[in-house]
This record gives sequence, structure tokens and C-alpha cells, in this order.
Amino acid sequence: MAKKLTVLVYCLLLGVVFWLVGCGDDDCPSCPECTDCPETVEGNLQASLHYNTRGMEYWYETEQGGFELFTNIDYRSLDCKDCHVEPSDCSTCHAFASDSKIVSAKSMTIDEAKCLACHGRQAAEISFQYSDVHRDAGFDCGDCHTAEEVHGDGSSPNSMLEPGVMTTRCDNSGCHTEVPSNTYHERHGADFECSACHVQSVVTCYNCHFEAEVAGEGKIAYARFRNWRFLLKRDRGDGNEPKVDIGNFQSLKYEGNAFVAMAPFHAHTISRTAITSCNDCHINANVAEYDGTGFLNVVLWDDQQNALVQEATGIIPVPMDWETSFVFEFAHLDSTVEGTRYWSKLEPIDEGRQMLFAEPLDAMPPQFGAEAH
Repeated sequence: MAKKLTVLVYCLLLGVVFWLVGCGDDDCPSCPECTDCPETVEGNLQASLHYNTRGMEYWYETEQGGFELFTNIDYRSLDCKDCHVEPSDCSTCHAFASDSKIVSAKSMTIDEAKCLACHGRQAAEISFQYSDVHRDAGFDCGDCHTAEEVHGDGSSPNSMLEPGVMTTRCDNSGCHTEVPSNTYHERHGADFECSACHVQSVVTCYNCHFEAEVAGEGKIAYARFRNWRFLLKRDRGDGNEPKVDIGNFQSLKYEGNAFVAMAPFHAHTISRTAITSCNDCHINANVAEYDGTGFLNVVLWDDQQNALVQEATGIIPVPMDWETSFVFEFAHLDSTVEGTRYWSKLEPIDEGRQMLFAEPLDAMPPQFGAEAH
């Protein structure tokens, strides 16, 4: 009897050992079936945008009409190519539980400070104290963005804006399964993305002095402008017609040339009351200026202030002729003395415009009062 009991105890202990070291969804350090195991993650990361920076390269390339046309400098010779995560070092992005003995999903947490160290526009949104319903509720990046989005799926997309690369959506997250019934949703719900009306602002780093990037001195921009939202059309690749969505732009200058690239953008400044009334779009100073003059002054050089000044604020619909009707003026960095930068107005030799993964609006919003709407 004692011998049988000893064998039984041994078998039970052996089963517990196999259970502890076996492949579990959260604890397995090497199981090939686990998408969060180090070997799988490392392999996926090596093909991902977080590692190869292909997204920046794709926008920059001559083939896409990018800024390379004006610099004639190969992307791979620029320091920005080295702005990537290290696939074999999880601590690049994650924090680890102090008592962790193996690398696993259970022992790692999202270190949001590390996310924000690279994603500067999101960090700027926080520094400017914009509220966000998700951030205010205690959500961090990993609560909405999937591991596959962050680590990649083993493929090598050209941009996170390619349809299907970023799958996080308001309506497929399990959170916003039903849209409340109101006038805005009934009139525009079929044609507008949620963010088109619920983003409070995008933050734009304006007039990047590309000479600094070429010299290896890092990013130097003239200013961060905000309190504006650009509207364009975006195709999500889900079989539906493109919808109106939020856009933003990057602006650069190099050796007498200036460039503006427009793209879809999701700001983390979500609010239920970002739109206050129909008048926000239908009595709109930007549209009125465009309708009246054929132009919209976005950023201008002010001679009296000797500075670039943001002229447009609020909702800015992007029309079909935006490349010629939107006025962007630029500055040149003359010198830096004891940390103070001195700029002068730039009269560009040539200017370029680019829009990828988006289209301009078919028409500007009709201008009439909310009572008529």
C-alpha cells in the first residue's frame, strides 16, 4: 500500500511539473504556438515598422513623391533610420515584474513612458493638457492596441496607414458596439469616421529644419501648432466607401526648398463634445475664406513679429485643390545663440506637396446656420 501511494504521489508531482513548464498562453517562453513568446515576437518585430522604420522611408522616397525629391539624400544615410526598437530586448518597450524569472506575458507590463518617448505627438497632446476619454478613464496604449499591431505579424508593410495594418477601431474593440441616436450620427454616421467629430485637436510640428537631421543633430522644428483639425477622406480597406476622417501634416524645409505631406491621423484627444454644434462646420471661417478668395492661409510669416504665425484654427476641410490653395510659409534657421534660435522668412526655391493613404474631400461643407441645417 505504501509503495502504491509513493508511486501515485510521484505521478501527481510529475504532472504538476509538466503543467508548470508546459506551454501556456501566458507563461510559455518558447512555445511556437504562442504569439507572445519571445521567439515569435522577435521574428515578427524584425519585419515590423517598429524595427525597420519602413514607414518613414516609404513616405520619404522619390517613388512616392516624397521629400527625397528635394534633398537627393538616400534615407538610409540619415540618422532617423536608427530610430527603432531592439527585437531581442523586450525592455525597450516593456517593464518587468520584479519577481519574474522568465520572459512571459504575465511578467511584462506596458511602459507607457517608453511609448511616449518615441510617439512625440501623443506626448505633446498630454503636455498641452488635452483631455482624452480613454486616457482619463485609465486606459494605456495596450488596452486598445493589439500585440499584433505593435509587434507586427511577420509581414513588412510600407506604412501603418496601409489598410489592414492597424486594426484597432472604435466599433470593433468590443467597447462601442452601439452608436447613440442623435442628429449628428443620423446625418453623418454613414460617411464619417468617429474621430472626424470626436477629436479635439491634432498637434503639428511645423517647419522641420531638415539640415539638422542631415547633420545628425536630431529634429528641430520651428514650433508646435495645435487647435486645428484637418478633414480628408480615408479608405480603411474594409470594402466600404472612403469616409471623412481626421488628417494632419508634416512640413519640412531643406536648403531653400519646402515640403508638406498630408495624411490620415488619429489624435488621442477624444471627447464627446469635440463638436459643439453644426456651426463648427457649416459656419466655418476657414471655408468662408476659401470660398471667398480661393485660398486658405494656414501658416504665414508675420513681418512685424518676425515669426511664423498659425492663421487657421478649428476644423479645416481639405479641398481637391489643396496643393495650390493652402498657403504654407516657412522659415530658415539662421543661428542658435545660447539656446535661442533665430529664424528668418524663407522664400522657397521650390515647394512640394504629398498626400498618401487619403484623398481630399469631394466638396467643402455648405455654409449655413444650424437653424437651417
